[in-house]
Amino acid sequence: MVAYEARITVPPTVHDQQWIRNDIDRFILSKLEAKNLAPSPETDKRTLIRRASYDLIGLPPSAEDIDRFVKDTSTDAYEKLIDGLLASPRYGERWGRHWLDVARYADSVNDSVNSGQRFPWSYTYRDWVIQSLNEDLPYDRFVLYQLAADRVSGIEPRHQAALGFLSLGREFPKSYPETVDDRIDAVARGLLGLTVACARCHDHKYDPITQGEYYQLFAYFNNIPERGNAQKYGNSPPMIKAPTPAQQVELQRLDQAVADAEKKVAAHGQRDWETRVAPDAPWVRRAARVARWVRCAGRRDRRGRWRRSPAAIAMSAG
Repeated sequence: MVAYEARITVPPTVHDQQWIRNDIDRFILSKLEAKNLAPSPETDKRTLIRRASYDLIGLPPSAEDIDRFVKDTSTDAYEKLIDGLLASPRYGERWGRHWLDVARYADSVNDSVNSGQRFPWSYTYRDWVIQSLNEDLPYDRFVLYQLAADRVSGIEPRHQAALGFLSLGREFPKSYPETVDDRIDAVARGLLGLTVACARCHDHKYDPITQGEYYQLFAYFNNIPERGNAQKYGNSPPMIKAPTPAQQVELQRLDQAVADAEKKVAAHGQRDWETRVAPDAPWVRRAARVARWVRCAGRRDRRGRWRRSPAAIAMSAG
């Protein structure tokens, strides 16, 4: 139970006060001094920018970036370097992959029945995670949107893609309770750091989770209408539209174009418009041929062919 008790730790006292820049340094230096060790000397700027670049964006710095940092003698040169790396789109790609591992993200279905099929819109969740990190979305909103974006009023449509956290996991077409258990496990491991699934059969032997509490979680996730059965050409219904800002602009443009076209058609009349614009167009001739060969349902000749109706005969004669 110690892990669930609030612990207030006072930063330890150290001897080398000049090495300290913040309270975190005090904990590190305290352990070093306890073992009669001294901190390593400060590294050179070329090594420092390489370490920072690989850590934050997963890529080496360019020669220009190294040269600029080495020549920057200002007191906040390192802060400016870190701010620039955090502003890079590569930052979200580098660190988003760690959260995607927590969310058991996959582009394809991994059960034996639907093996090889893909989640066509899975990339929308991946892109949402990357963009959220790049935008520095507050953690409480980051979690809330992944659990209940469809229940939050007034949010941007693109945040609906966050629900991929629940729907992109393992699927068990023949046993939906297993799918629910996977979602519980993802939430418990990813957000609570607990193996709650152990309480599926009995009270947890090590953590304070009872079997009853497990099934309280089960009741919650069992109400999700998405059944976890991947479709051959799409995700499992129900679907939620989650257009990006760029897609929303394009959709609005197309909607306006359709509305303008409908106004023009209504002004002239549909039939009038077809005759005036393209009286000999292929689709007009094809429609006429189909009309002349209207068949009577349930009436065949001796050879089993459909007979033409009197109306069709009259039309073809005319």
